[in-house]
Amino acid sequence: MNENFTDRLLNAIVFAKAASIEAEVDKLYPESMLIGILIVSGNPVTNALKAHGYDVDALLKKLKSDLRRKEPSMLRADGEKTSFDNLGIDEDLVTIFKNCRGDDPITVSKVFLSIFECCKTLRNRLRELPGEYEGCLQSLAPEIGGKKLTAMDKYVENALKTESLVGTIQVGNRMIDSRIMHGISGCVTEAGELEDAMKRHIFYGKDLDLVNLKEEVGDIMWYLAILTDALGTSFEELADTNIKKLSTRYPEKFTSEKALNRDLHKEREVLEESEKPEALEKKSSDLPDVPLCRLPTRDSELRNSGGCDG
Repeated sequence: MNENFTDRLLNAIVFAKAASIEAEVDKLYPESMLIGILIVSGNPVTNALKAHGYDVDALLKKLKSDLRRKEPSMLRADGEKTSFDNLGIDEDLVTIFKNCRGDDPITVSKVFLSIFECCKTLRNRLRELPGEYEGCLQSLAPEIGGKKLTAMDKYVENALKTESLVGTIQVGNRMIDSRIMHGISGCVTEAGELEDAMKRHIFYGKDLDLVNLKEEVGDIMWYLAILTDALGTSFEELADTNIKKLSTRYPEKFTSEKALNRDLHKEREVLEESEKPEALEKKSSDLPDVPLCRLPTRDSELRNSGGCDG
């Protein structure tokens, strides 16, 4: 069952299980898997993190702390204590492995990138530490056929270096993502400054300062960078989805009739379709047999990781 996993990934899974046992939790979590990947010897992920300025020991410390905060249930429903042999699998981790599906072997690099694609909390955790986030992930992308950074990707990477992170905000019994709130509030504020410049030009006869208008547009882009990242998307994805929606509304070109008689249901379908990860579009019966129920259970099952591709 393990033929689709590289030896190095199998070793990382063993370390991940050990991390969950040490933290006294009854499941393998994405945090467990990250710890396992960072511990296993000779892996490209740790090398990439170090090359892009990350303190791997500091990251491990934070991940272990996060894992200990999970529900500390070492007792199964049948009353037996969870052991190395019968750890459960968190649903998020199942999704992460499903996203790594394909004909090629699943490597630690694929799992690492899938974790940060699926888990916003862990993306933010890595961003909190000094280091080049996008550069690190991009350096691993060639191993899985990833795309090169676009100009907008690089802009977002640089913009987020100047972001003020304050975590979540509690409003009553609700937890609000402050990054989403920051992005929305900033866009509204900067749009107001654009409108004020036009108001002064039209009604007060003041010269229109084009340099200032461009500055305000740039400021809006900065807040949009925060917002798109907090929402787990990108400028490219949003642009593509927006054009698909508009193509549904205006198959050939704009007309007033179509603008006034929009098929909102069909447009919503286009938007929702863009939210579906490719790896989850097929029925669960079509998914590959991921060996999550029979992961290596003993240190003796560790294989020699020399010569593996990741």
